[in-house]
Amino acid sequence: EKIEDHLNKKLRVIRVGKPASFSILSRIKWCFNVIREVKKRKYDLIHAHSDLPAIPAKTLGFLTKKPVFYTVHVSSFHWRGNKSIMRHIERLFHQYFRYTHLFTVGSYLTKYPLKTKKVSVIGNGTNLKARLSRKEKEKRTKTILFVGRLHEQKGLDFLIKSLKLVKKDYRLEVVGDGKLKSEYKKLAKNLSIEKKVHFSGWKNHDEIQGKYQNADLLVLPSRFEGFGIVILESMVSGTPVISTRSGGPEDIIVDGKNGFLVNFGNKMELAKTIDNVLGMNNEKLRKIKR
Repeated sequence: EKIEDHLNKKLRVIRVGKPASFSILSRIKWCFNVIREVKKRKYDLIHAHSDLPAIPAKTLGFLTKKPVFYTVHVSSFHWRGNKSIMRHIERLFHQYFRYTHLFTVGSYLTKYPLKTKKVSVIGNGTNLKARLSRKEKEKRTKTILFVGRLHEQKGLDFLIKSLKLVKKDYRLEVVGDGKLKSEYKKLAKNLSIEKKVHFSGWKNHDEIQGKYQNADLLVLPSRFEGFGIVILESMVSGTPVISTRSGGPEDIIVDGKNGFLVNFGNKMELAKTIDNVLGMNNEKLRKIKR
């Protein structure tokens, strides 16, 4: 199924491909390809999504005098640990470029001075029909679930290090993949918890729904997060959530009410919160899931 099959087929998609690599030259070439294709046609509005598309969008807005909308899905410039050049590029795109209207999936961006005057926060959503009946689990080893890319942003290393301090019996299932997989496996082995940490790789949507249903707890240990769609998906499945205070999750979770928030890097705080949730009886869990 293609995206253009939606909206009664009134959606037209012009595919220009993606940058051949992460090199600056490749990205500049991609921007020129976008500008060349868009200039062939007449449009009333230009809407760019995240980082790199801001360049052709702003260029086209200047050339055509058309309004430019821009949506920020995630931003890392507020994370002090980010020392890369991308932090400064994101700050340029998000804070200092002026758009006709700026949209963001998380309210954290509105706490910073922005050149754009019209700013709207529109959070992501999930399919409520995915909610399934959930049976009370018999006594067994509790399953902690992580869903996401194995990338520094997602903070799996922080979670693995914190698990060394967890007192309850558990198994961690990691759903996702990435270049840091071998590094995270090595970390678990060095901490002597490799038998408790299971890497399942990528799963399709239906399989992930089953993972949510069978888990006792989802942990999102990100360094920074634009929104955190896995939080909503887990909540819909009736699985309690622990997340770091990393930007977007604070818009979703009210600490102690519908989930739990911890500070990134505080291993003892995360370990104690995990022990707390895994030790809750069914009555307490039902209150958290509401």
